[in-house]
Amino acid sequence: MVSKYDIMSTKTRKQREFEDRGKLFLREARRLLIEKGYSSLSMDQVAEALDYSRGTLYQHFRSKEDLVCALTLETMETISEMMSKVERFDACSRDKTFAWGFMILLLAVLHPDYITTQLILEVQDIDEKTSKERMDRVRSIHVELRDRVFSIMKLGIEEGTLHLEDENEQEKLLFGLVALSYGALVTGTDPEDKRLLYMKTDLGEGLIRNFNALLDGYGWRPLSTERDIEAIRKRILQEVFRDESAAFLERMSEGRTNVERRKDNA
Repeated sequence: MVSKYDIMSTKTRKQREFEDRGKLFLREARRLLIEKGYSSLSMDQVAEALDYSRGTLYQHFRSKEDLVCALTLETMETISEMMSKVERFDACSRDKTFAWGFMILLLAVLHPDYITTQLILEVQDIDEKTSKERMDRVRSIHVELRDRVFSIMKLGIEEGTLHLEDENEQEKLLFGLVALSYGALVTGTDPEDKRLLYMKTDLGEGLIRNFNALLDGYGWRPLSTERDIEAIRKRILQEVFRDESAAFLERMSEGRTNVERRKDNA
């Protein structure tokens, strides 16, 4: 006789297997998306690549658009988790904001494929073919992240280190921070990078310098000229993004080595 406990245990195992299979589909879809592009990607390709039937894939995602939305949601949840680390950082509001900017750099270096799916979601009209639940969750995280950055600004105002006239000024500052961050995410610093733009500059140096220039322009203290930025950067890696630091430093080193090698061969 099958006990109630056995039924519950079996159900839990099936749920876990279902979730694992969904993650497998997402990983393969992301690979194919980077390799072939959005227009060439199909549900059949994703299923066949993993030796599953098309019907099995449709148990997880209702359409190609829904699959891409799920990839974007995965990206947004990663960003949300990283933002939580920034919020726990025991530092002044200015340094928390700097850590948020550094988070963008980490995302660009460690997860460049995330950016491709994010761009696709924004340029493609996929709402009608995407599950409402997933799309609502993506929008919810966008709003959540916006509010969390505003909370850091409010902390600066409470500290007396940031002086903004009104909410409109907060919106303008947020726009500047997002514009810089988004620009970094879509800009490659390697000729082989498949992102939208290619510029001959160090991604980390360019983003951090301009991030600090924006914050200095708003008078958010302590100004970058009053601090040891390299010391703060090291502290952020050690205290905020300890788990990501080794992989980040390795990728940055590889990137610089590749650039130097190309210069030598030129």
